[in-house]
Formats: sequence, structure tokens, C-alpha cells
Amino acid sequence: MIKGNRNKYDTLIKDMNLQTNDILLEIGYGPGMGIHMIAQFCESCTIHGVDFSKLMYKKASNYNKLNIERGKVQLQYGDYLNISIVPNKYDKIFCLNVIYFWDKLDDPF
Repeated sequence: MIKGNRNKYDTLIKDMNLQTNDILLEIGYGPGMGIHMIAQFCESCTIHGVDFSKLMYKKASNYNKLNIERGKVQLQYGDYLNISIVPNKYDKIFCLNVIYFWDKLDDPF
């Protein structure tokens, strides 16, 4: 899945039209590869993420350790449907390969 997602993240990064100092939120970051790719692509961006898998939280935290220490990446373990999101905090919110985890798409969107 990581190899297949690399191309998807390449496309996503281009399509998001990232701007200087954008603050991003990824819903369902998995092992953290996409967050890492974005952090490399956009040096001035800050990337937050939430994932409901404790295993993925641990993997993504290890994979993005340097950027977490620098304050560039902030990861959260929890269910996106049960967290509070500050209005207008994020310039872009995105997800990849997560909609099949939601029973009703009206809830997350």
C-alpha cells in the first residue's frame, strides 16, 4: 500500500496548491508517509494528523520523529468523528484511503 500511495500523495501534493505557511490536517495518516512527503515538499507548512489506529500513531510518530521534534508535524491518536476542530484553523484538510472506514459519509464531511 505504501508504494501505491506514494504516487497518490505526489498527485495530492500537486493538486493541493500548497502555499507558504499553510496549516494542513490529514485525516487517517496511516504510517505517516504522506505527512513526511508533504513536510519535505513544503518546508514552511505545518502538518497535523489524526488517526484512530494506535499502531499507525506509533509508526507515524517514529517515521516523522524529526519533524515532530521541530514542531512541523503534530500527530493525534483518536477518531476524527469525535475530536474538536477549531474553525478556520486549517488551510487544507485532506484524506486518502479512509472513506471506507465511515458508515455514513455525511458525518465526516
